[in-house]
Amino acid sequence: MRTIAFESRKTLEAERRYPVHELELLGIIYCLKKWRCYLEGRRFLIETDNSAASHILTQKEVSRRTARWLDFISIFDFEIRHRKGVDNQVADALSRLNSIRGIDTEQEEKMELVRKLHDLGHIGVKGTLDLVRKHWRWPGMTKLVQRIVDGCIVCQRNGKEKAPRTQVTPLEPPSEPFERWGMDFIGRLPASESGNKWILVAIDHFSKWPMAKAVPEASAKTVVEFIKENLVANFGIPKEIITDRGTAFTAMETENYLKETLGTKHLRTSAYHPQANGVTERFNGMLGAILRKVTEQDPKNWDKGINRALLVCRTRRHEATKASPFEILFGKNPTVLKMDTVDDGKQKESPLSQEEARESARVNLKNQKKKMEQIGEPRIFKAGEEVLLKQTLPRKMAPTWKGPLMVNKVLRFNTYILQDGDSVLEGVVHADRLKKVTNHLKTEGEGVVPIRDETTRTY
Repeated sequence: MRTIAFESRKTLEAERRYPVHELELLGIIYCLKKWRCYLEGRRFLIETDNSAASHILTQKEVSRRTARWLDFISIFDFEIRHRKGVDNQVADALSRLNSIRGIDTEQEEKMELVRKLHDLGHIGVKGTLDLVRKHWRWPGMTKLVQRIVDGCIVCQRNGKEKAPRTQVTPLEPPSEPFERWGMDFIGRLPASESGNKWILVAIDHFSKWPMAKAVPEASAKTVVEFIKENLVANFGIPKEIITDRGTAFTAMETENYLKETLGTKHLRTSAYHPQANGVTERFNGMLGAILRKVTEQDPKNWDKGINRALLVCRTRRHEATKASPFEILFGKNPTVLKMDTVDDGKQKESPLSQEEARESARVNLKNQKKKMEQIGEPRIFKAGEEVLLKQTLPRKMAPTWKGPLMVNKVLRFNTYILQDGDSVLEGVVHADRLKKVTNHLKTEGEGVVPIRDETTRTY
């Protein structure tokens, strides 16, 4: 005799209060119903190690529940025989199993199969699915392939997709001109005939008034001289200056001048995240575009076209403030061309007064801040969480993303400090350069099915 099937189920809440002999009989009833299509019309043998279950069939007085069961049993042709537990080891052992977990080897084989096919070339979900379908079919195949491909760390490191844009946390806009300046270098550029290779720029965050100077080197000394001669001498000491983490801005000479000499707060953006200093970055693009055009006939003297380009930037209407920087600061529109006045009888649009222009700028800057806060999606990483870091200039054949790395510390403005193993990485990283590690391949409990727990009765 050999086993061809096993059957079991959990006992219901009410069934757990049945006496032992009724629970044994319940097991027989359940299996007769389950296998009725095979048993009805045939004579068969039932063996049980509970003698009470065999004797209950001969009792004259039974409960209503037992009577209903006996009525159902009467349609079958069988012999019930008592078998000692020592001789009924298979069923007896199953009924006494403690809380254990059995491995679904078929599921493990499926996962291993999909992994091997995917690892052949690390193709995507569709390609891997096509390979699997050429030889095998099973329910849930697409979901399993999706999980394994999504969880492949090699594919995650080499993916071309961009990290979702993080919800912006903009600084509170300044309320007066020259309170906050953004600074940056443009370059390195082709050396001009004067020997200049860089443009050091600064822009007032309130009025959008720009300053720029061609310089031969991007050094801390150059930065300090520019602040002293172009910002402080013309507009007074600023409350804040925001820059990237270039060595000219983070050098001790620059830091000491801002902090000790001026008492100015130095705000630094995270590495390779120009959006954090967006006002300056947008101005850089505009200045560069104008400069290329005005010096097209004499590109070796590009530095001589800076003042002309600045005039255009200072007199054009800015989208954020709805006014030109010149109008905000001076309450009038400048005369940029010598023209004969022609009175056509039409009423001319009067420029805003200085205070009207500044109040308009305050309102528009606050409205822009609200709009920026609605851009992107909240993306928060927790300390200890695994992430991948977007490589800024990956070498040929090198992965696009580095990692997995771990978040070591959470800072302000969606920035983080990371660590690789036990080593903490230098620099601050913005959330825009991070994405979570997708790990669907942890197999603890994968393909594992519970056989029995404390409330399970196995027949």
